[in-house]
Parts: sequence; structure tokens; C-alpha cells
Amino acid sequence: MTTPDALTPTDDPRVTHHFTTIPSTFLTYHYLLAANPDSSASSPPKATVLLLHGWPDLSLGWRYQIPFLLSLGLRVIIPDMLGYGLTSAPSSPAEYSLKKLSSHLAHIIREVNPSGEQPVLLGTHDWGAFLGWRLAIYYPELIKGVFAFCIPYTPPESKVTTLEEH
Repeated sequence: MTTPDALTPTDDPRVTHHFTTIPSTFLTYHYLLAANPDSSASSPPKATVLLLHGWPDLSLGWRYQIPFLLSLGLRVIIPDMLGYGLTSAPSSPAEYSLKKLSSHLAHIIREVNPSGEQPVLLGTHDWGAFLGWRLAIYYPELIKGVFAFCIPYTPPESKVTTLEEH
């Protein structure tokens, strides 16, 4: 039996660490950008995958899946979600709305892929899946397809309901 390939947290040559500040906010996101170290401008990635982790987790929760995706010629973006890891953790619950979080992720997608010529494949798990479905609704031009673990698609409700009403 072979040991699965996994990213190493500190010095893996397939990964670079990035920080970005979301425009018009005080929020900073940390994300990993994984690419085949042998790729070049003459051989760009076949596609880009954005992986969203669940709760409680970090970007490195995807450490076993990233090497496989790289072996397929894909580039992978893996953010620490808001409130986790090296990403900002605001205290106001209002900062964690699905619409705001989706706009933050759209910023990261556009930062990595400024030409916007190739939408990303969106891979999600747990709480990240719930957010991922909304990201695909709010920014369909940025998303090519979605694969989700643990949380199926749930359409948005037509009115806001409180916890007491549920």
C-alpha cells in the first residue's frame, strides 16, 4: 500500500501563500495557490479549481486532494475562509453574510484570473458548500461548474426568516 501524496504545510514547492485585501473593507484573506512547478506561460493550466473548506477547517483540509488535481493539469485556489486560519476574523455577524462572502471569493477569483477568460470549477465541502452554491448564483460568469460534498443545493428563500420562525 502506498502513502497518499499530501501537501506539506510550510515548504511545499507546489504552493505559494497569498494575502489579499478585499476592496472597500478592512478584511484580509489568506489563500494558497497550488500549481504544477513545471508549468509555464507556454503551458498554462487546463483549468482552475477553487476549493472551499467547511467548519471547522482550514485550507489545508484539502491537502490530500490538491496533489491529485495538480496531476490533472489544474491550478488550485484554496482560501482560508473568513474567520479561519490567517484570514481576518471580524466580530460582527453582518460580515459573514453569504452575499458578502461571495463577493470576497469573486475578488480572489478575479485576482488569480484577471482576464476572466476561464471560469473556475468550484469544489466545496460542508459549510463551504452552502456558500459555494450562493457564489454560483451571484457570480455565474465566474463559475464553470460545482461539485459539493455534504450539502446539496438549496434554493434561496423568497423572504428572510428568523431562527424563531424555524
